[in-house]
Amino acid sequence: MSMPSGDEPGDLTTAAALESRAIGALDKALASLRSGGYDQALASLEAAIEQGDAAGTSDGQEIAARAALQAGRLHQRAGRHEEAMAAYENALAWGREARSSQGLAAAALASYRRGTYLHRDDHKAQAMRAYEGAIQLGRAAGTPEGHEAASLAALDLALTMEEMGEIDEARETYREAVAIGRETGTPRGLETAARASYDLGLLHHDEGELDPAARALEAALRHAREAKTKTAAEVAATVGVVLGYVHLERGLHEPAASAFRMASRAGRESTRPGARTAAAEALIGLGELLEGTGDPEAAREAYETAHQIISSMADPDPNLVADIQEHLQQAR
Repeated sequence: MSMPSGDEPGDLTTAAALESRAIGALDKALASLRSGGYDQALASLEAAIEQGDAAGTSDGQEIAARAALQAGRLHQRAGRHEEAMAAYENALAWGREARSSQGLAAAALASYRRGTYLHRDDHKAQAMRAYEGAIQLGRAAGTPEGHEAASLAALDLALTMEEMGEIDEARETYREAVAIGRETGTPRGLETAARASYDLGLLHHDEGELDPAARALEAALRHAREAKTKTAAEVAATVGVVLGYVHLERGLHEPAASAFRMASRAGRESTRPGARTAAAEALIGLGELLEGTGDPEAAREAYETAHQIISSMADPDPNLVADIQEHLQQAR
């Protein structure tokens, strides 16, 4: 793309003019994204990247970083993974160079997304370094968006540590993900805190640490309720099922029943398949508990409600369907 010469009216090659063009192209891209015009958005993002980089200023680099991050998302959405990775690498570089809050936040999210690609390709050590970089950049940004990226990165770093058998490090990093997510005060950050608390609870459970597991899962429920995102009910339902079974292992029947009932309610509040599935699983757990404590009629009612939930789903888990049917037959 040729640029106007510096002696044209208004000197359109000045840094300020290039920044203005870049932000205009970025705004145009975001408008296209909102209306579903992904091809038009990508073209505008490429223009924003070109103009922002050409400006050679901190503001220009920030714009280029934000545009490259969005371009990476579009490439990833379309399955163009090499292009997405290249865009994230550019966003990371420009965001670092910009040193502004928004630039650093874009760099943090780009580093996190690089980490997910590296992890997918089984480059776990490199993925962990990318996640660590995202945490540092997100904290340095000092913005809600930066902290959201840092919290996501800490969660995935902890999961990777757990995969690699680094259990003590994983525990601490899950706690870091929770803390950063809570610091954001945003729905996304709080939901990440909920997911990190949930995964920490699973880790404690796997290590035979039932009391810490219950505390982490209860914290996950609180964070999910605070988040109030579209997926918060699904998170709460999923956490509630596991919490119910952890209480059973601890010999606490009333808290277990309460957790199962809460999970069932939360799951039925959502139309998401995962939430509905968790609601049915919670009712199976509740039914088993009721049978074990001598209330077969209430148990059968729980199984029948679970069957109704699953029957209303377009593509239910066949193993779950079979499990519910088996429980119903045994309860007759």
